[in-house]
Formats: sequence, C-alpha cells, structure tokens
Amino acid sequence: MLSTSKKDRRQPARAAQPSAVIADSDYVARRVKRHLADLERTNYTEPTTGPSAYGERDDDAADAPTALAKDDDPGRKRKKSMAVRSLLMYRKNLAALLSEANLSQSPSAPPSYLTAAAPPSRFPVLALCSVCGYKGKYACLRCGLKYCDVGCRTTHDESRCERR
Repeated sequence: MLSTSKKDRRQPARAAQPSAVIADSDYVARRVKRHLADLERTNYTEPTTGPSAYGERDDDAADAPTALAKDDDPGRKRKKSMAVRSLLMYRKNLAALLSEANLSQSPSAPPSYLTAAAPPSRFPVLALCSVCGYKGKYACLRCGLKYCDVGCRTTHDESRCERR
C-alpha cells in the first residue's frame, strides 16, 4: 500500500493572470457615474413610426361618434393631432425639465427633487448582472462588473467589458 501525504495530494498553485486586475472602488464609482451620465445624455426612446405614430389610430371605434364629441369638427381634430405631434417631437429630458422648473429658487420649506435626500441603506448594495439584470453572483476580473452565468459572461467579454 502506497502512502500519500497531504502535501502530495495538493494541486499545483494556479498561475496568476497578469491581466486579472480587480477594479478599486474609486474606479467603479467613476465608471457608474459616467455610465449614468451617458444614459441621461442619450435619453433613449423607441422611435415612433407607422400609422400609430403621432396620435393617429387605425381603430374604427375612434371614428364612432360619442356623446362628448358630437360638436367636434374636422378642423378641431387637426389641431389636436398637431398638438400631439408637437408634444412627441419636442420631448425634453429630466435635466431640461428641472432647469425650466426653477426648483433651486423655490422656498426651502418643501423638499424638491434637487433637495430630497435619504439616509444610507442598512442593506448591502444589490449585485445585479450587468447584462440581463438578474442576481450577479460573479464579478469580472478586469473591470469588476457583475454577471450571473457563462452566457452573460460571454456577452460581457465580447461587448461590455472595459479593458483598461
């Protein structure tokens, strides 16, 4: 019978990957701020195309007379559709709406969007997958973003990982 010591059964130590650098908390915070600023700047919305764009509908029920709309004439309907069209064409992002509201000049008694604050959470920060939004159990060694499984890791490595 061969005796094997505990040292003989150990696996060889894995070589450290030179590109595997865990991101520090300052870098992660700057990246999150930059990502949120990009999202705010782009203000992505679905494009409006087709017959349902700008308030026009294909419904036959929309053409049926109702008790409230008996006195509507075609000119008034055109004015309504133009108003809807202008509302859809000239959308404003949150920053523009806040600057127009002049919330900074309002009295300080009622809390506003700019002055609202909450205490820090008692619970740890949620670790969500950067690809699909599910629970991110694993973290990328290059950039520190979370992912949940091998499929999301592949997507992250191909398109979302910041290799800096």
